[in-house]
Amino acid sequence: MAATDEDIVIRVIPTKYPSGGEKQLIKILTNLEVPVGGIPADIGLMVQNIGSAYAIKRAVCNGEPLVERVVTLTGKTFKKPRNVWALIGTPVQALLDEFGYKADKKSQRLIMGGPMMGFTLPHANVPITKTANCILAPTFREIDPRSHEIACIRCSQCAEACPASLLPQQLQWYAKSQEYDKCEELNLKDCIECGACAFVCPSEIPLVQYYRQAKAEIRTRKAESEAAERAKVRFEEKKARLERDKAERENRFKKAADDRRKQMKSSGGDDAIAAAIERVKAQKAGADTSSEVKPAVAAAIARAKAKQAEAAKQGQAEPDNSEMAKLREERKRQARERKAQKATDSNAVENDAGNTEQDPKKAAIAAALARAKAKKAAQQQAAESAGDVESNEQSAKKDAVAAAIARAKARKEASQAETSSSESESPAAETGDAKKAAVAAAIARAKARKQATRLKHQK
Repeated sequence: MAATDEDIVIRVIPTKYPSGGEKQLIKILTNLEVPVGGIPADIGLMVQNIGSAYAIKRAVCNGEPLVERVVTLTGKTFKKPRNVWALIGTPVQALLDEFGYKADKKSQRLIMGGPMMGFTLPHANVPITKTANCILAPTFREIDPRSHEIACIRCSQCAEACPASLLPQQLQWYAKSQEYDKCEELNLKDCIECGACAFVCPSEIPLVQYYRQAKAEIRTRKAESEAAERAKVRFEEKKARLERDKAERENRFKKAADDRRKQMKSSGGDDAIAAAIERVKAQKAGADTSSEVKPAVAAAIARAKAKQAEAAKQGQAEPDNSEMAKLREERKRQARERKAQKATDSNAVENDAGNTEQDPKKAAIAAALARAKAKKAAQQQAAESAGDVESNEQSAKKDAVAAAIARAKARKEASQAETSSSESESPAAETGDAKKAAVAAAIARAKARKQATRLKHQK
């Protein structure tokens, strides 16, 4: 009936494996070749086998879904080899039990697909799929499962048997060494996995297995690359979106600041800002004024600088800073004494309020005594450093005697001041006596420093 339709032409082709492939059929029937990496639709053709055409007819014309397909059960281990309609999802074991399968004792082997393109099943509970067209259960004599792969002898029989005109030998080398880029350059994806190369190989190399593994790895890497590219695009889009949001926020803040500035200007807010700036400047000036050097410290620094200048004029290599060091130590000691004296004064105020006027006087006398002791120690050190110079020793002794006399006078005046205070003398007289004692002590210190400087020059 098909031959009577003018639109249908029946052609008979030679039975030569694998002439049933779509690219091979197109070449035989139309003398056209599908381009490398292309499909028959690229040259305006379409190839459908009988099973696909029948499934399309049932789905379109009858509204029946694809739930079953024809499966060939063959091999000498079947008592009733035949073609059967099997529901998709049926376990292979159910078909084996139904049609009298008896496993070979030497080789219990099940192959899904034909002897050239099929693959061995791991067990019999594998389901039937829409691509499962054959279940082959051969005996040991039909297909020997044993294979002994040896090195390639470069006979080129695989290249001659390849229907896709590929180079199976080089593809196997690159697939084995995982150089998948080279495999793609040699058009591995055009391999139809017919198994002709492995069938004619005298070294029994399972070439098709290497090709399948390489194809699976290439597909996996391509999927990962596409996923990474999509992630990169998403990241760049997110980054651009964040930058746009940031720019919009900055523009919004800038506009709000401009609006506030205009509003403050219209309402006289500039005066408030100027007043705040003036207050900050005033606070800064007050901080600078509070950090000025105290008069006493400034005087000590000036004296030290004068000594350094005098020493430089007299040709000393290094200025004498011993006096400043002693002065600092003396100040620290006096500060400690004053702190202790203040604590004593506070206790005395609590015990007897009438004795508050005598405590500062005692502190002044103690300070004068401490200063005199410090000067005496300095004079003794200068006298010891003089060595064998007798004139310097005599002058130092004279200065020490003068300092001792001054200290005695200071003590006497202090005792007189205490006596006069007890006899209710005027406060002005007490102040004058204390000043005299301080002047005498200062004169003694100056003489001691002068003598110490002279001794260093003589060294």
